[in-house]
Amino acid sequence: MIERRKDPRTDLVFPVYFVCLDEDGRETAQDVAKIVNISESGLMLESAIPILTKDIRILASFDKQENVQVVAELIYSMQLAPDQIRSGLSFKGDPDQIRRFVEGLRGVALH
Repeated sequence: MIERRKDPRTDLVFPVYFVCLDEDGRETAQDVAKIVNISESGLMLESAIPILTKDIRILASFDKQENVQVVAELIYSMQLAPDQIRSGLSFKGDPDQIRRFVEGLRGVALH
């Protein structure tokens, strides 16, 4: 299979909290999910509920003292089972925050 992704992915399983945001930035839904892979430009999120908004805030805790959050845009979603939905997300927003988020998760994946 030919790899067509812009950036290489790192596979991992990491629980996160996510919040769906409407076009005015208001929260419409929230849940816990897991990140199954990540790159500099985006991630694959697996959740039990569908993501029905374009923008999503993702919060992760790499250690007990630091929470990091990023905003991402929904690119696509596919249902694998009744309570298993995979969504491809593209990061948007502050590049430094995104880099810290990606590096933090990659650091977790290596341990």
